[in-house]
Amino acid sequence: MKQEESKSVTELMEYPPDTAGGLMTNRYVWIPRSFTVREAVAKLKVFAEITKHIYYFYVVDKDRRLISFLSHRDLVLADSDDLVEDLMYQRVISVPPHMDQEEVASIFQKYDLLSVPVVDEQDHLAGIVTVDDVIDVMIEETNEDIGKFAASGKDIDFHTSAFSAAKRRLPWLILLLFLGMLSGSIISFFEGTLQKAVALSLFMPMIAGMRVIPAHSLSLSLSGVWLRTNLKKDSLPRPFSVN
Repeated sequence: MKQEESKSVTELMEYPPDTAGGLMTNRYVWIPRSFTVREAVAKLKVFAEITKHIYYFYVVDKDRRLISFLSHRDLVLADSDDLVEDLMYQRVISVPPHMDQEEVASIFQKYDLLSVPVVDEQDHLAGIVTVDDVIDVMIEETNEDIGKFAASGKDIDFHTSAFSAAKRRLPWLILLLFLGMLSGSIISFFEGTLQKAVALSLFMPMIAGMRVIPAHSLSLSLSGVWLRTNLKKDSLPRPFSVN
């Protein structure tokens, strides 16, 4: 491994894996605001082979502080002599390196992004988080939430053996068993009352049928976890930084 690559890997390992810094990659394309479109395209050709995902081009100043960004479409439609600073957007979404991965995933979904830049406290561009990494986060977080709902722990692994799965759920099943026994004891305690007022027994099937309500609520909750519905969409075309 080259010395520069080793240094980059070391810097990335400084951040917890469940944060924006842990998800980010240092393989991205940045361009100075003083570049022309011709110079930007030339730099893209140089870095295209070593950069896995190029969704946006990030515009920085002389101190490599993030200013704005451009898309492929912006460069394709522009003239070769146009300046980057005349084409770049006025606002850009960015995240701090210690932001939780679930919050990062929410930002991707809210603004329909393909990548998000990660900046430090001085707005220096440290890396980017791509949509490919965020998809993995969404699946992980959804499985964790479903596992909590299903009383099977934080993680769900469909390849887990039957014994391990039963061991994980056994405490909750035992608890539900004792709760059922408690319900039966309460009913037996009022057995005399039921014999005197037979009409009350008509309500027992109705009460038992109400167990469908938690299942219905659970299905709605799982749907909300999966979709992450956010009704309050930002009306700005290019929102400000998220820090």
